[in-house]
Amino acid sequence: MDRHHTAQVLTVANSQYLIDCGEGTQRRLLEHKIRHQRIQNIFISHLHGDHFFGLFGLLGTMHLNGRTEPLRLFGPAGLDEVLTTQFRHSHTQLSFELDFTPVDTTQHG
Repeated sequence: MDRHHTAQVLTVANSQYLIDCGEGTQRRLLEHKIRHQRIQNIFISHLHGDHFFGLFGLLGTMHLNGRTEPLRLFGPAGLDEVLTTQFRHSHTQLSFELDFTPVDTTQHG
């Protein structure tokens, strides 16, 4: 299979930005030797599953690997509710601050 769910890494200077986080993103990061601990910002374009279903797992892995640096998450309203619900039902408390900024993804800005 040579097709994968949506995820792109943009590197600018020493900063890495993850754009969308479909299922399998962690595996692809490993394949391309991209250290997820260096990702400082994650942008989710919209709430179709193929753009964010890998996010909860990635955040959990960052926690399990001892991340303490804050992570900025940008995405559509409702993403924070989805994550909060998953964290609550899985009894997950992250070891780092997750700073969510809602973005109106229907408008150019």
